[in-house]
Amino acid sequence: MSLRDRIRDAAYNAATTSDGDPAGARRATQTASVLAQAAEGALTNYVYPPGEYATFREDTQR
Repeated sequence: MSLRDRIRDAAYNAATTSDGDPAGARRATQTASVLAQAAEGALTNYVYPPGEYATFREDTQR
C-alpha cells in the first residue's frame, strides 16, 4: 500500500462513519445539540433564576 493510498484511506475514514455515511452532518448535529443544551442551561441559571414567579394557574400546589 502506497503512502498516497494510506492518506486517502485516512481522509476517507475521518470523513465517513463505519456505515459509509458522511460524518460531517452527524458531527454538526452533535455540536448543535451540545450548544443548545449549554444555551438552555445559561437561560435557566441567569435569565430565569430560581424563585417565585407569577403564573396563571389557580392551584397553589408546590
